[in-house]
Amino acid sequence: MVKIPYIVIWIICGVVAGYIYKQRGRSQGIGFFGGVLLGPIGIILAVITPTQLIKCPHCAERIQPDAKICRYCGKEIPEELQQKEKTITWSGPLIFGAIILVVVLLLILGPILRHLF
Repeated sequence: MVKIPYIVIWIICGVVAGYIYKQRGRSQGIGFFGGVLLGPIGIILAVITPTQLIKCPHCAERIQPDAKICRYCGKEIPEELQQKEKTITWSGPLIFGAIILVVVLLLILGPILRHLF
């Protein structure tokens, strides 16, 4: 049976990961569910996930890559800075996440498999 404090810790991890995702211009819901499902690993993945935001050339605030006008200073963003589709490489975070997942699974399943064999 899962104890209540562990559930609270995992929900807190979800809230923190969701907040980090929101600050990086990504979906807060995906960050929350990733944090709840992966716990502290979800927070680590949220931290190493690249941001989708770009800097406004006029006020240096971070804005969405497809913004035509800065929401902070109200000035127009030059066409060359507007990114319609931004390709993000996920190889680094995916490899890191896979390694962490394997280590966690080995730590969890190690004692169980030891008794079976």
